[in-house]
Amino acid sequence: MVDGTGAQPPVNEVVLSVAMVPQPTLIGPRIPEIFGPWYVEHQNVQVVQPYMMPIEQDPAIGPAVPPGATLNFTSVIESRYWLNSEDGAEVVQVQPDYLALNWKRTAPDQEYPHFAALRERFASLTASASEGLQKFGGTVGPVRAELTYINLIEPNSLWENLSEVHRILNVSSGLVEDYEQFSFATSLPIRDERDFHGRLHVTIQPSFDWLKAEPRINLNITARSLNFPTSSCERAFSFFDRAHTVANRAFRNILTAEAREIWGV
Repeated sequence: MVDGTGAQPPVNEVVLSVAMVPQPTLIGPRIPEIFGPWYVEHQNVQVVQPYMMPIEQDPAIGPAVPPGATLNFTSVIESRYWLNSEDGAEVVQVQPDYLALNWKRTAPDQEYPHFAALRERFASLTASASEGLQKFGGTVGPVRAELTYINLIEPNSLWENLSEVHRILNVSSGLVEDYEQFSFATSLPIRDERDFHGRLHVTIQPSFDWLKAEPRINLNITARSLNFPTSSCERAFSFFDRAHTVANRAFRNILTAEAREIWGV
């Protein structure tokens, strides 16, 4: 997530996604024709449960939605398709009202491509999808956007068990001497001098890799927009740029100085 020469943060997965005006033709049998070369590169197909992007409310209307809750209402449940690349590093997610691109780390030494490259890939995907949908009278019309960074922090010289989260993350339970593990969740407004644009959600969860018998820290950062006044790819990508800046700042702020030095951020 953090840009800069030599910066290699512990990013395990990145997702750029848009909720969009429903496209009835964006269903399984039409996917190869609509996505063309993208489908050729991502032919390992899985069918999974649909994803309903949560709706962020302006603070003037109501509070943020608690983690895990949604305010979505739908009368039709459509399948979601995962189109996986051969190496498993990319996943295109498709359903009639949702389009996403995941980058996933598939090897410990795999280099993180950084936001600019992933943004360019998603712009190419949305353009290809729009071109394919136009054959059927449709288009990609984003109404909300979401950018997610999933960081998987493995033990290093700073920490080796789940009672040492404070050595790598700037969070405290007030019980530094006693806690066994630590969980944390917060949301922050994304705004400028005039407007509220959405929210940043940050969660920290302990986990354990049973195969390696090692603890893990999951640090997830999601930026999600308000509904756009009108559906627009330009608005979505403008939000991605803003979200990337805000997520970077949050990531740096939550790391201890020692952790920032390890990852070059």
